[in-house]
Amino acid sequence: MLFVAFVTAIAFANASPFNPHIFPGRGSFFEGWYWRHIDHVNNRSVAVIMGSLGEGEFTQSWAAMLYNDNGKVETEQIFPGNASVGLGPSRILPVSRDPGLVLPADFRYKSQAGFFDVVDDKAELEMQFPSWKFKGQVTGRRVPWSEKKPNGDGPESYLAHLQALLPCHYFVHSLASEATYTLESSVGKKDKQGKGFVHLETNYGQAFPSAWAWGEGVSFDGETQFVFTAGKFTIGGINAANFAFAFRSPERNLTFRSPDLNQFAMNDQACKGVLRLEAYDIMHKVVLDLSAEISTFSQPLYFPTHSGFSNHPGCVESFSAHGVVSVYGPLGNLLQKNHFPLSALEFGGKYMCGRKLDELTEIV
Repeated sequence: MLFVAFVTAIAFANASPFNPHIFPGRGSFFEGWYWRHIDHVNNRSVAVIMGSLGEGEFTQSWAAMLYNDNGKVETEQIFPGNASVGLGPSRILPVSRDPGLVLPADFRYKSQAGFFDVVDDKAELEMQFPSWKFKGQVTGRRVPWSEKKPNGDGPESYLAHLQALLPCHYFVHSLASEATYTLESSVGKKDKQGKGFVHLETNYGQAFPSAWAWGEGVSFDGETQFVFTAGKFTIGGINAANFAFAFRSPERNLTFRSPDLNQFAMNDQACKGVLRLEAYDIMHKVVLDLSAEISTFSQPLYFPTHSGFSNHPGCVESFSAHGVVSVYGPLGNLLQKNHFPLSALEFGGKYMCGRKLDELTEIV
């Protein structure tokens, strides 16, 4: 049995970056996961975000539920205790080294509020909030960032191998997994249930960037998806911007990333709930337009800093954004145009309304 446990530990140490990571030798560290369910049939979207941070061990944990039902927005945030992660079939193996880029994710994160269990394509989430208990289950095959390297390639390109270079790392586990969910009310409201598609991703590292924006959408049939992220980091006293954008459809599979020397232009207007991102390669220009009513954004969410979770300034998200992706050819001819209702749009840090990049001190 000891030999089996040893072999299993080695195997899971080479798993996807969606798996938990070890604490660095010194300094703060956080680990977090994101689950967003898109239910086009009921015009509903619900997300659960969970994470923990500390030095050498988890000393703080946080979870949030963002719920948008036909334009009605609810935000609930809690600070559950006793968070832990476990690997292997028994979920008792400790995290002894950072995951690699080969085997599928296989772990459980749990706290006093509930648990998040992942085995490759499958995932189960159960989390209790003040007004709702969320239960979600992934039932279909996930759509990874890369079909060729489903447990390795992601938004960061080669930067994913340089763990110490960036204060925060980001990996997309699935762009759209078929899933079901239930919302059980603890305050006398009517229970909700449905199905649809789940977007799954993770963030981990020392602290979030000084400014970030994010967006994601899935078509009604789940066959077409997009996700983008933009962040401003301060590395060695130098400010650097980093972008990633993926567009997947039956017709095209397009990836744009700053480390791959793709070019980007972004016009963000958080006070209007509007963002435009343009991405370029040799053969394409892709334009993403996102717009959401200000009333549909969440309350400011907490995020990890070197001194703990903070919502000053935090970030805000809308799940009622309308997304449009337009793909142009080398001669400027329109090749494809897709609409994405119930898209997500997030502004964080210095990208938030009322914040200016040249006036605020750095968060990290």
